[in-house]
Amino acid sequence: MTLTTVCLMMAAIAAVLTAIIYFLRDNEEVDFRNLGYSFLQNFVGAFFIFSGGVKAIDPLGTVYKLEQYFSEFESTFSETWFSWMSGLFPFLADFGLAVSIFVIVFEIVLGILLIIGHAKKFTNWSFLLIILFFTFLTGYTYLTGHVPTSDAVVITNTEGETAKIFEGEEGDKLQNGWVVQDTINSNIFNLSSWGAWEETNMKVTDCGCFGDFLKLEPFTSFKKDLFLLIPGILFLMFGGMNSHTLFFDRARQIITIGTTVFLLGYCYYYSVQQLPAFDFRPFAEGVDVRTNKKAEMDAEGAVEVTGFTIRNTKTGQVAEMGMASYATDIKNYPESEGWDKSTIDQIKDEPTVKRTKLSDFSIQGRKTIVTNYVTITMPDGTIIEDYDASMVSELGDTTGFTFTNPKTESSVDQAYVDGDILANPNYSFMIVCNKLEKASKTGFTEKINGLHSGAEGDGLQFYVVSGSADDYVAAFKKEINANYVFHSADDILLKTIIRSNPGVVLWKDGVIVKKWHYKHVPSYETIKAEYMK
Repeated sequence: MTLTTVCLMMAAIAAVLTAIIYFLRDNEEVDFRNLGYSFLQNFVGAFFIFSGGVKAIDPLGTVYKLEQYFSEFESTFSETWFSWMSGLFPFLADFGLAVSIFVIVFEIVLGILLIIGHAKKFTNWSFLLIILFFTFLTGYTYLTGHVPTSDAVVITNTEGETAKIFEGEEGDKLQNGWVVQDTINSNIFNLSSWGAWEETNMKVTDCGCFGDFLKLEPFTSFKKDLFLLIPGILFLMFGGMNSHTLFFDRARQIITIGTTVFLLGYCYYYSVQQLPAFDFRPFAEGVDVRTNKKAEMDAEGAVEVTGFTIRNTKTGQVAEMGMASYATDIKNYPESEGWDKSTIDQIKDEPTVKRTKLSDFSIQGRKTIVTNYVTITMPDGTIIEDYDASMVSELGDTTGFTFTNPKTESSVDQAYVDGDILANPNYSFMIVCNKLEKASKTGFTEKINGLHSGAEGDGLQFYVVSGSADDYVAAFKKEINANYVFHSADDILLKTIIRSNPGVVLWKDGVIVKKWHYKHVPSYETIKAEYMK
């Protein structure tokens, strides 16, 4: 589904609602005034209900997204004249769940208020303000793509030439008579630091406007909110004269209050008590993570280089060169005119399989590594002792070689274990904790430990994957009396896998069989009877 599809669906819904309202215009509970305005009222209202509704399915997704924004805002604002605001964002992050639920519920209720025409002055002002808020978020997401990840350095030479390069690139220049004149702080509010837009520069990768249901390109999302500012201004200017009203005032109040109470309860339950009713993320139940991850990685590895870019450090201009004509084209960009060859970058085509979080499925843990060694005697009498047996094939033709004294050594080291996890043909239990510091200890002592006992009795793998530091893991294991394995992974990956801390994931042969919130995980006997067949 695309944004265009969503807009067409909302337009169809708005057309039907507008037709019904027009047909009932003589009813005493309907105050109809303007056909075009009524359609716009219904379209934006339906759009807000849909946008807020898909976020309400997974409130924690909005929490995590807002936490990303708050973290970046703290860093961004601390380096500007608005540094006095930077302390506000850690405070908001601490109340991320409350802020998230408020934004979601407010968005949906605002859509309902627009459709029924209730509290028009409040609704019109609120709509404009929330669109300004969303526009700021989507604008920040997109525009930070113009802000380099490192500060820029302005350098000059004895001939009066000036160039702007990034910190770390000035080495060769300084050796050739250039001197540092100024440093430009890389910040979205410092327009002089802006450069060509690059996706890797973005501080937040997507706005989360439609949760995980629909991922929009940053610029598309920004344009969407800029467009919605138009009805926001129209509602404020002409809403009182042209907007329709449905039902009597008391009925509208009951609808507003009832909807608000229901949504508050729903969002709270599905963020604190239960997993989302629908899972739009790449780690949904039934997904073959091993196969899909391999397909993504293979597609990414097959991407071809189609050309190159080069940046002019004097003007900031970026030029493109084709792959076939690169050897000739590069001569048209002399360093004497500011074209810096150290800025050359590749242009690649798009992979045939779109990258998702599955490609980031990477887990580290303590792993027993077994190495086989042999002693090799070559035809000329040269002896190589303790040669890694797995490397013998690299010797080429081994005719006349003698292999003796085989031996095996094993060691336990930190290594990637995700490959072993996905290759396991049997059932296994992964306990996911994005942060042990915030995990429910009673969830472990009352649920997880009992689950481990059953799995251990049947010889199944059982392990925890957390985003916490090793020293805290050791203390946590002792506190909850855990005698099972703890691995580590990126906390954002773990938040994507399951919306529970801890959460239980049942795997088999690289496939996610079932997921549970720790408050609703069944006994091992029930899981074995119903899901392990």
